[in-house]
Amino acid sequence: MTLPTQPQKNRAVEPAHANARRGAFEQPIGYLADSYLALKARRWRPLTCEVNRSHVLRFCEWLEERDVGLAGRISPAIITAYGLEWQAAEQKHLYKAATVNNHLNAVRGFLIWLVNEAAVFERTPEGLPWITETRIRQYLADVQDTSRPTRKQNAPSEEEMRRLLAVMSDPRDRAFFTLLAGSGLRVSECCALRAGDVEIREDGAGIVHVVEGKGGKSRKVVVAGSIVGVVYAWAVSAGLRLGDPGDKRKLWPPKHGEEGRGITRVRAYQLLAHYAKEAGISHKVTPHNLRHFYGTERYRAERDPVAVAEALGHTGLDYVQTYVKQVEAHEAKPFDPELE
Repeated sequence: MTLPTQPQKNRAVEPAHANARRGAFEQPIGYLADSYLALKARRWRPLTCEVNRSHVLRFCEWLEERDVGLAGRISPAIITAYGLEWQAAEQKHLYKAATVNNHLNAVRGFLIWLVNEAAVFERTPEGLPWITETRIRQYLADVQDTSRPTRKQNAPSEEEMRRLLAVMSDPRDRAFFTLLAGSGLRVSECCALRAGDVEIREDGAGIVHVVEGKGGKSRKVVVAGSIVGVVYAWAVSAGLRLGDPGDKRKLWPPKHGEEGRGITRVRAYQLLAHYAKEAGISHKVTPHNLRHFYGTERYRAERDPVAVAEALGHTGLDYVQTYVKQVEAHEAKPFDPELE
């Protein structure tokens, strides 16, 4: 592939940062990737770091194979070609749409960091940058998976949720999935809970303290008394001191035949698949589907997208719009001329 190049005079930098940004412009892309990942490692969980490192380094290897070793040589044509290559891989069913989107999301994050923090790219004769954050999102757009329902569409209905909980005879599992569906926690956040992280208020409602959730952010989630009551019953039977800051024991300790860590993310998927089969639910149900169940039902009850976003740990309302549209579309009344 021929790279578009510009004369040296068309390269523009901010005078106050000329030396630092010129240095980044001329640095190897692999070195900048290591700097980016080291910076993000301060905020990301170890698993997030590992996954993003794999995606970003794969992108860097792809660049180097095409003789694009320096940050300043990344062009729109290069980024577009990369996006098209991954879209083609999804269309040929080499990767699932979710895998492609996860990879492109990691690469977008790295490139946007380069634009905003580290590197200066070639500029057009008009003095405009070749690459901007908006263009990066355009070149590396998400692919749409039309072959199967989305995870939000696979969220269980109220009736299916009741059937799921009804077949859970084990008190620990029942408490875990009741809390998951009644709080909107991410499965990793729920697995990490300690006995002292869940307290009961005087009015009977519960407060779940999420410590270092996604992005290293902590938050408090209020849950209904009926939800925390199931968790409390489990804690009493297990000898756990719910709400005691001094009780650092895992809220979901292992049962016979399980690993010493108790309920893990993988174990939660296995358990829910087993219970869904017992409940006679034909479509796939994952722990993340229970988070979407919570988001939908919370918005249906309160019609407050801000409250839903805060409970789910989202910084914006973009993700919540899915629940808003789903509820409002379901409840919309068709036009009937006879009622006019």
